[in-house]
Amino acid sequence: MLVDGKLAHRVTSAGRVSYELALGTLKQGTSVQLGLPQFGTVRIREASLRGEGVESVTESDKRWLTYGSSLTHCRQADGPSETWPALVANRYGWQLTSLGFAGDCQLDPASESTLQQLSADFISLCLGINSYSAAVFSERSYASQVLGFLANIRKAHPLAPIAVITPMLSLPREELPNAVGMTLRDYRDATAAVVRVLRERGDHGFHCLDGAAVFTPDEAAELMPDTLHPDNTGYRLMAARLGPLLSAVANTP
Repeated sequence: MLVDGKLAHRVTSAGRVSYELALGTLKQGTSVQLGLPQFGTVRIREASLRGEGVESVTESDKRWLTYGSSLTHCRQADGPSETWPALVANRYGWQLTSLGFAGDCQLDPASESTLQQLSADFISLCLGINSYSAAVFSERSYASQVLGFLANIRKAHPLAPIAVITPMLSLPREELPNAVGMTLRDYRDATAAVVRVLRERGDHGFHCLDGAAVFTPDEAAELMPDTLHPDNTGYRLMAARLGPLLSAVANTP
């Protein structure tokens, strides 16, 4: 639970549970946000705030829609407010819808359809790492699949700035060919090439962010214990470095 954007309470549990948290006396205009777990299956039977002057707030800030892999899902973060998308959204006051699918950022039609249907003022898409790991797309098919995916999202969101984030640095995978002969660097280069083509064709609403530049090699070695997923400190650094870049995209005229 965040109070005026700062972590006030965190509870962990399993099974069917009920909690009542006393927030004390809050000044008028205090914002209270409830964050649900970023991993696992959760069913909420009731969530309520009780007290004098309590009212629901209709947010009017930018709506940010983000899609990606486990690096967007952020299972390793200490809590839902510690994922890098949540940290960025909280910093800039954005409404966040996070479609982070651990192991399943595969440019699927169902994901494409969902991205088309959801409202968004701007969009970010972190592509490539799961395609490398599962060897789903080859050199022949990957760029074509990315191009079609981006083109269809553009049809649904003709005015939204779209940031495409290439794969984060993963030291053992950079030059290691997968089952279809592509390295992580190959997927990164192919992703950036698609965005470059779209911009050359006149769609300057697409922006490419270099995922390999988020961490230095030394930082990647220190902050990715399994060589792929950042720890909580790593997610905070991701937020600090990607946040300003995404803000620049979000505020593109």
